[in-house]
Amino acid sequence: TPLWIARGKVVEAMLPPGEYRAIAEYGLARAAAPVRVATGEALNLSLPLEAGRLELETVPADIDSIVYRIEVDDPDRPGGRRELTRTANAAPTFVLSTGSYYVTASAGGEELRRLVTVRSGEVTRETFKPDTTRLTVMATINGLSPGSAPLTLSIARQDRAAEYAKGNARPHSLGQDLELSRGDYRVSVRYGLSGPTVSRDLQLKPAATHRVTLDLKVAEVRLDTAGNDGSAQGALCELKTSDGTVLWRTVETRPTRLVDPGQYTMHCRSGRNIRDIAITAAAGRVTNVTPFAQ
Repeated sequence: TPLWIARGKVVEAMLPPGEYRAIAEYGLARAAAPVRVATGEALNLSLPLEAGRLELETVPADIDSIVYRIEVDDPDRPGGRRELTRTANAAPTFVLSTGSYYVTASAGGEELRRLVTVRSGEVTRETFKPDTTRLTVMATINGLSPGSAPLTLSIARQDRAAEYAKGNARPHSLGQDLELSRGDYRVSVRYGLSGPTVSRDLQLKPAATHRVTLDLKVAEVRLDTAGNDGSAQGALCELKTSDGTVLWRTVETRPTRLVDPGQYTMHCRSGRNIRDIAITAAAGRVTNVTPFAQ
């Protein structure tokens, strides 16, 4: 825990006698020395900061989601390296102690690594040029414009080059130019948070522009659990897929749900009354389900 902190090139401190460690920091540069303070002694301590400046940039400048990571050798850490800092700034500048550093630039699922040397009083500039491609994804619903429908676009790497993103798809905006590294991707458009989904596998080549339109097939299921007299039955209903997975569960009397076209089973229970109704949901159509109407 720091006992005393001050800013400036020349500072003074009144300290009790004892053993201390003096540390000077500028940016990420650091100098340290042990200090012994005796009673009545005036001690002049010099902490020379041997530092230089490191400037990073990526070409093209508008590439999406650039992340820089700076590491140093550290035999006491797992893997033999210690991370000093990371940043998503597109053109960061660092002040570092003189020495060698491992710099990693991650962009569009690709990682570029460099070993750079920072020299005292000098500026070191490094430019990274990922092998990228441009992708634009548009969407329609049943062949028509989606309007203001709540569509979500996600893109996931499908090859081994993206181990950092394994099992994760990153969200993006429809209709925007995306800068991605070359490779195999799965592009998915989903209605809402858990609605119908359409996916397509793409192989993106470098120095190319790809434009893709995905047509989301959507069917609507309308459930009415009222009886013949219109009274609520207090039913619990579950919409299940062909393999028995529960896709939707509701206790509402007249709810609606958008689903992928396909075969489903509506299972409803009201007291001792149990109904299982087979449903065929077709794209662009409404399927009405009335389990307790005669």
